[in-house]
Amino acid sequence: SVNLTIVGMLVATCGQGCLPTYSGGQLAGNLGLTLLMLLRILQGMSAAGEIGTIATYIAEVGRRESLGRSMALISITCQSGFLAAKAVVFILTHALSEETMQDWGWRVPFLLAAVPGLIAVFGRRGMPESGAFLEERAAAEREQQEDDRAAANGAPHEEGEERPRSKTSVRRGIGDHGTN
Repeated sequence: SVNLTIVGMLVATCGQGCLPTYSGGQLAGNLGLTLLMLLRILQGMSAAGEIGTIATYIAEVGRRESLGRSMALISITCQSGFLAAKAVVFILTHALSEETMQDWGWRVPFLLAAVPGLIAVFGRRGMPESGAFLEERAAAEREQQEDDRAAANGAPHEEGEERPRSKTSVRRGIGDHGTN
């Protein structure tokens, strides 16, 4: 889901720079406005998912001694991104005329977001899964195999019956690194 959230933000942000406007007619303007709302929803959901996902990942793979600093970097990088975006808009509003800015210049910041977005997408392709995730996935696969064997032997898993938590998740707890 780390890759899904960054791709969602990338598509939504760059997509806003490609929207049709009312200068193309009433239909184009209405379509652009509708798409803008949908892209903003996607962008917001992706950004919210990104924060939670990356915070969980850092908590799972980070060293306990530097966990506070690592978590603080999430906020620092978010604020740095906002600052960079403001700087781009500031430069454009001073470099372009008001008419040019309203005509096409407003698209530039959205399209420039492709550069850090693509770097993030390709950079994350090599991120390994956390140990906690791998343990949970292995436990879930074992449980599925047990269910499959039981079903093959005539003992189907009841529909709506709550599946017991894996021993790994009970022992570790959720995100606590086994320190209960």
